[in-house]
Amino acid sequence: MEDFSMERIQTLYLILVIVANALILYTPIFIVARRFPEAWLVALLVGGGIAAALFVAIAIILYYRPETQLKTCNLALLGQGVLFGTAVGIFISMPGINMQSFEAIAGIALPFVGIILILIAKSAIKRDYYG
Repeated sequence: MEDFSMERIQTLYLILVIVANALILYTPIFIVARRFPEAWLVALLVGGGIAAALFVAIAIILYYRPETQLKTCNLALLGQGVLFGTAVGIFISMPGINMQSFEAIAGIALPFVGIILILIAKSAIKRDYYG
């Protein structure tokens, strides 16, 4: 049963990335992005999250090929970076500091946590397969 992907800790980290990307849809960052007249902001926010989640899901499936799994995690980092950058840009453009802006910090924290989790998962993959 050692080959089963759920037994590896990096799978848990990668699943948490998918959860964090899904939760961003319920933060004020996403709500504010939908109010902007520029539709590309929502496209970047959703597209970056979906791209990162898709690459993470592929990395989970490719648990038996560590080199490919690491490359897929790098692609997930790219999508996560786009998500984080877009969230920071939206947060900076939000008017004033109020309670909503403090709640919006969760919209920035979730992609950042996703980046950290992907990096930890990459470390676990390297440790698991390369000693």
